[in-house]
Amino acid sequence: MAENLSLIKIKEPPKVKRYSDIYKFIKDVFFYRKAIDPNFTLDLWSYELGFKSRSFVFMVYNNQRQITLNFVQALARSLKLSDPEQDHLFLLFDYSKSKKASQRKIYLNQILENLETNEKNIDLQQYSKFLTSQNLMLIKLLLAFDDVNGTEKELSRLLGCSVKEVKKNLSDLNEMGLVVPINTEAQSDIIWRSKDKAFSIARDIVNESVNLFHRNTIDEAKTVLNQKDLTQKFQSIFFALPQDLFPELLQDVDTFLTKVKNKYGYDQFDGKDLIKLNVQAYPVVKNRKNSVDL
Repeated sequence: MAENLSLIKIKEPPKVKRYSDIYKFIKDVFFYRKAIDPNFTLDLWSYELGFKSRSFVFMVYNNQRQITLNFVQALARSLKLSDPEQDHLFLLFDYSKSKKASQRKIYLNQILENLETNEKNIDLQQYSKFLTSQNLMLIKLLLAFDDVNGTEKELSRLLGCSVKEVKKNLSDLNEMGLVVPINTEAQSDIIWRSKDKAFSIARDIVNESVNLFHRNTIDEAKTVLNQKDLTQKFQSIFFALPQDLFPELLQDVDTFLTKVKNKYGYDQFDGKDLIKLNVQAYPVVKNRKNSVDL
């Protein structure tokens, strides 16, 4: 659910709104500062934040002392966080010190709604082929997981298709700039990685590629419905909604999907299934007394 700069190459300062754990954020801020200035220490950081005890941050960093409100306020000032960033930092602080399960659940839901991700907005003109090919999309998604091997053989095993087909798919994705090959000395096979953890398509954009994607999704759902597998779950609900509140409904759906995405994320895939969650919303009975159908 959160970035960890100790595991990736440093390119920019840690962004607090990409974190769900305040301790990870603190550690990565120090890691970033240390990378910039090898002489930077936790004692110096304590002094910089205005604490008389030069070991204060050291104790917080090593979980020997609880994070305090004064520390969070000093950290926010030193990092020159914007108001939304400060709000998120204080939300992480409240979550870290809450003891009741009910409180922690409330704070976690707020954090998940608030998290930002490195989503790349898909250019429909450039990636129309990507949207209409299930294999291309699945390969890109799989290569975003940290623990997926990323070789052509491994992708062939996961997708149940030939290595030849995977090679062609990877070549197409590489040309689109969505995946990159990595040569390693420890492994003879080429390792492939997705350039971005996640991608999105603007909701207000509709073209034939998007429509075809949704039609394929509906066909796929029909196939799954016929499978005798208890892990498949289909649910429908009905409710009345004024036409002018439909945009608000879509925003509620976006918030829910953001929470799901941020909670489960794209970090580890081992022992898991790749789940596709479909949402459709449309009127089935219209009762607008003032409207006239032509």
